[in-house]
Amino acid sequence: MFNPDDEQDSPVPVELPSAAAQLNVQLRMYLARNKAELEKGLAAMRGNDDAASYVSGSPLFNINRTVVAERILGMKRPAIGGVREQTAAGLLATYGASIPDNYRRAADYVAKIISRNARPGDLPIQQPVKFDLIINMKTAAVLGLTIPAPLLASADEVLE
Repeated sequence: MFNPDDEQDSPVPVELPSAAAQLNVQLRMYLARNKAELEKGLAAMRGNDDAASYVSGSPLFNINRTVVAERILGMKRPAIGGVREQTAAGLLATYGASIPDNYRRAADYVAKIISRNARPGDLPIQQPVKFDLIINMKTAAVLGLTIPAPLLASADEVLE
């Protein structure tokens, strides 16, 4: 599920189909630009036998994370989210750019602009460098899933 109007989701319609094809996995994409479309997408998901779901970290989905997590968990379907808060709300896991790390790095930019008089347009655009894996063990238990020990060991955070 992704928001086609959100710039951070722009890679989704390009990257997910090619990844699904490489893995020989059937892919259904659910688009939502607003709360009404989100509700329609969740209803469409319920009507399908999807094995798992991905929900982007777009603000639309993050703001509605509790509803999204409850509905998907009610379908007894594992789901991966884009931001930590979605996993805390009940999705199985999140793997995405570390928001706290991005804020720390943004503070470096502010310091360069304020104290060193750097021009914002002269500073390079930076990509995230730290990615967090968060796993929700309560959700895993509800789904009857056993998370492999090596995956748990590599997680940045395990929610009990």
